[in-house]
Amino acid sequence: TDEIVASLAAVDTAGLPMILQNAPAPIGANLSPAAIHQTIEQVDAVRFVKEEGLPAGQRIGRLLAAASPGLLGVLGGGGARAIIEELSRGACGAMPATELVDLHVALYDAWCAGDVDAARGYYAASLPLLTMQAVFRTGLTKQVLRLRGVISNVHVRADYPAMDEADRRECTELVSRLDAAGLLRPCELAAAHG
Repeated sequence: TDEIVASLAAVDTAGLPMILQNAPAPIGANLSPAAIHQTIEQVDAVRFVKEEGLPAGQRIGRLLAAASPGLLGVLGGGGARAIIEELSRGACGAMPATELVDLHVALYDAWCAGDVDAARGYYAASLPLLTMQAVFRTGLTKQVLRLRGVISNVHVRADYPAMDEADRRECTELVSRLDAAGLLRPCELAAAHG
């Protein structure tokens, strides 16, 4: 924790707030709530936390219950696979990947408007694709963005499992179902590029 505090304190944020991402090991530091609060108390710029440890809802609840004065909000992560539980425990939002940003915005807007049934409907609709994303990670995200006309290159540098033809067909089917249900907005970038 002391090393993390020292590293973050050395960053010049030009007065902007910083989000501390707490990812589970081995990718992240898997900080305890006490370490997160110590970081918030010792680094003025750290005002938000993206909590990705599991179980996310419980961890978010514990962070918010401890109420560090400098903590402005906790966001969920993990591809929004637990977003309903995270929001119900006080998360101020989520930071998933970008393949379903329009659907996630609709979910969040419904939640904030008090339409929990609609939010749960969006959530249920997103899960088959997000389950695939948990396995294929950036590869799935890029495949969906390609299908939606946002990007053309699906090359991934990270060493994640590669999608084969059957996986790509399933991904296409899931995206088509979301689109047919009216859950995806047309991508402006796709329209701009013909």
